[in-house]
Amino acid sequence: MNFEPKEYQVITLDIVEKYLSAVREVRDTMPDSRSASEEAWRRTAQRKHISYIRFENALHEDIPFFCLRVPTGGGKTFLAVKTIDLVQNILLRRQTGLVVWFVPSDQIYTQTLKNLRTKDHEYRLALERASGKRTLIVEKDDPISRSDIAGNLVVLVLKVQAVARKTESELRIHRTGSFAEFLPAEDDYPAHERLLSEFPNLETQSGMWGNLIVPSLANVIRLCKPPIVFDESHRARSGLRREMLEGLNPSCMIELSATPEKSSNCLVTIGGLDLKKAHMIKLPINIRQVQEDGHSDMFEALRLGMKRLAELTDAAKEHEGYTREYIRPICLISVERSGEKKAGLIHADDAKSWLMANGVLEEEIKIKTSANDELKEVDEVGGLMSERSPVRYIITVRALQEGWDCSFAYVLVLLNNPKTETGITQLVGRVMRQPFGRRSPIEALNECYVISRKRNKLYEQLVKELQKEGLEEIVGDVKQYEDGKVNSRLQKYGWQSKYKEAGKHLFLPVFAVSNGDGSFRRLDYEQDLACRINWDEANLELFFETYHPSNRESKDTEYSIDLTEVGTEVYGRKFLENTAHEPEPLHVAKDLMDLIPNPWVAYGIAERVLERLKKLYGMEAIKSDLYAWSSLLRTSLTLEKDSLAKSVFHSMIQSGELKFVVITDEWGERSEWKPAEIKQVPSEMAILKGDDGQLLELTLFDPLAEDAAGYNGSEKEFARVVDDHKKIFMWYRNIERERDSYSIQGWAKHKVYPDFILASKHPENPESFQRVYVIETKGGQLAGNPRSTYVQAVLSLCNTKSREMSWEELNLAFEQRHVKYEFMPFDKWENSLAALLSE
Repeated sequence: MNFEPKEYQVITLDIVEKYLSAVREVRDTMPDSRSASEEAWRRTAQRKHISYIRFENALHEDIPFFCLRVPTGGGKTFLAVKTIDLVQNILLRRQTGLVVWFVPSDQIYTQTLKNLRTKDHEYRLALERASGKRTLIVEKDDPISRSDIAGNLVVLVLKVQAVARKTESELRIHRTGSFAEFLPAEDDYPAHERLLSEFPNLETQSGMWGNLIVPSLANVIRLCKPPIVFDESHRARSGLRREMLEGLNPSCMIELSATPEKSSNCLVTIGGLDLKKAHMIKLPINIRQVQEDGHSDMFEALRLGMKRLAELTDAAKEHEGYTREYIRPICLISVERSGEKKAGLIHADDAKSWLMANGVLEEEIKIKTSANDELKEVDEVGGLMSERSPVRYIITVRALQEGWDCSFAYVLVLLNNPKTETGITQLVGRVMRQPFGRRSPIEALNECYVISRKRNKLYEQLVKELQKEGLEEIVGDVKQYEDGKVNSRLQKYGWQSKYKEAGKHLFLPVFAVSNGDGSFRRLDYEQDLACRINWDEANLELFFETYHPSNRESKDTEYSIDLTEVGTEVYGRKFLENTAHEPEPLHVAKDLMDLIPNPWVAYGIAERVLERLKKLYGMEAIKSDLYAWSSLLRTSLTLEKDSLAKSVFHSMIQSGELKFVVITDEWGERSEWKPAEIKQVPSEMAILKGDDGQLLELTLFDPLAEDAAGYNGSEKEFARVVDDHKKIFMWYRNIERERDSYSIQGWAKHKVYPDFILASKHPENPESFQRVYVIETKGGQLAGNPRSTYVQAVLSLCNTKSREMSWEELNLAFEQRHVKYEFMPFDKWENSLAALLSE
């Protein structure tokens, strides 16, 4: 399975990596520091104005404690497994050991276990890469040995209820179990005392000559000092959560939540706009509410849901014809009652009977409630997304909440009346995930649909909860249909009247490929660059110069379960013989397929690398050090791909095939870049204002159109300062991946979407502008990362090429005007902006 992380996921993991590296650096250079995690936060945190709340485990050790704020559909589990990889590699410097993964509900527990145990799932593959293909996924009742933890990456998945109660005696995690091999001999009281002196919070029981450590799973966790992942951390009460986690002696704490508490140390915040740009969610959300009329509204809602599903099924067949990807749209039906029937309430059997009476086969309908989970039998034959599954309708009461995940779900029929905004959002969230994390060429499959049998405040409740969960940027994508018409609650605004004439002359060039007849088309990464890369020219010398095999045996001893020494015997430090599989070219090539789509080329590179590694170090060395060199190989090849694509890019420029020009559209008209003249803004959206509370005046659009969507805190401040600058004529916020957004395709896959476009005043004409500035802003913590370095290089090339252009030939209206591209880190932008506008 080839899985390519989204850009926001890459940026998130880059921030996590920088933070963990900073913690490691502080610990290495200041070994006596008791606040390494706080110092690292000051150096690298995304939001430096938010203070860091220190966290210590029960051993009074300072540990990194941070939260990734990820909304519904943002791929939080993928970010979690990749963060585990970073923690193991950077912070703990090991491949093996114990990781504890907490989840808050049965649904999320089942889903997490299933995904982590599926061998070809991207989550499992990420863990395999972190462990050198030695991963064990276990539950609390599974046997765990010392050698398991010493020789593997053991991920223990637990429900938070297993340890969250204050009374521990009834919990199996605290009961005596088959974990005696982790402890000294039962009659060796001095050894128990020495171990207790190092780990004073271990549970004990009274023996004849003193205290004996209980051989419980809880004690094994405390002895291993594992990294802890806490999924949906907001679901546990703050005080109890903190006390529980401290008592397990974690070495690192990673929280995942869409609505974290203030004490959660949010290292990264992912918003709805990030998901929208990455096509992770289906948008718009189309709401249709049926007129209430006794019980007949139930049948009308089901009829509309059935009709919509039939249309989507036809669309899915068309999608498969284009892409060879199988999609079977599913309709979720939320009812009021299951089990015993009650007069006046819609029962699951009522909905099922209606569907069957209207031609739906019984095998296509499944009921999922707490008492009757018919989806279990589906999971046993490959799951809902299998082509063998016939399921098209799922009837539930409250079982499809957080954690239930099937991206084939498109239609939600509400026959009940969710009591809270949270309940509505959780239900709607079940139909928002986009199959395969990318848009379909069939537009109907890029949207989701909600049909309610009642006319209520569904729209208002959903909008309110989306804003609460950090998804305010997609509020404008919630559309309500009434009497066949869209009531999307959008306000429309156009260009300010004072800019209507000048706005017509605002255009910008792009890198475009010559069609050979004097016309040009936009550069396409896959079509024009990636397919021309000659991998025979790939230089692997950097990899071989950088990689040096580690001493596996000494690393095992250093990073195994660190208990204590008693005399000449070391408790908890016995190891299995090396159980890593001998690496094969095919296995290595599979890990490279997302970088090198041609399997034969990937296989050839893998084969050459393996042969040379064998000659240099021998099979045993590279077998035991698989993770280190395979990760380094991927990094080297990623850099090499960028370098080779850059060579292709520049060779096309030198030959004249690629130019930096303003291109024409298919009708031969000049395709001058300019934002659409009408902008729609949700009426509920907050309006961006100046520090004095007044509306911004210099926006290209009517000031009311410049809402807060798409801005982070620093960008809002930048917009306010620009709007107040005496040399600015007008400015425009260029929101990434909107239909009218300006973008630059360079030699890397992801396009560059500059954040702002400014125009300076013309010294002789107060109704026009003289110079255009294309500005990319970045937070200080991102200014030096590879992505930012690349953007700077692209903008610099744009400056070079724009100086070579004859603007007069392109458009007489642009005569005597200039365009300049600028990269501005937020920690330097005030001085940079002043210098830029003074030129």
